[in-house]
Amino acid sequence: MKAIGATDRDVMTIFLTEAALVGFSGGVAGVGLSLFVQNVVNTALANVPQDQGGITFLPIDPSQIQGNLFVIPSELILFAVTLATLVGIGAGLFPGPARGTPAARAGAQVRVRITAGGLSENL
Repeated sequence: MKAIGATDRDVMTIFLTEAALVGFSGGVAGVGLSLFVQNVVNTALANVPQDQGGITFLPIDPSQIQGNLFVIPSELILFAVTLATLVGIGAGLFPGPARGTPAARAGAQVRVRITAGGLSENL
């Protein structure tokens, strides 16, 4: 991006935006999986036969909890997605300042030379 005129600030903005989107996506996927598991467990609990001597795996009567063993409040969903986004931004900030140093750029370069035996890499 530097080759097309991007400043260090532009590169950092793009880098942090990408990190935030990755964190946000992970948070949304985690919440979606949690809601799916909640629905599966609560549906299974509601469909367990109680009167015919079916297998009861809970030490309580399911009618006392209205068939909702798992309850995920909306505040927890918002907190989880926000935390995942902040962790993504933090992960983007951690390697950020060192990436533009000359030593980091020199370490990232790989030189390839053609020899009689084929290609070889000099690190």
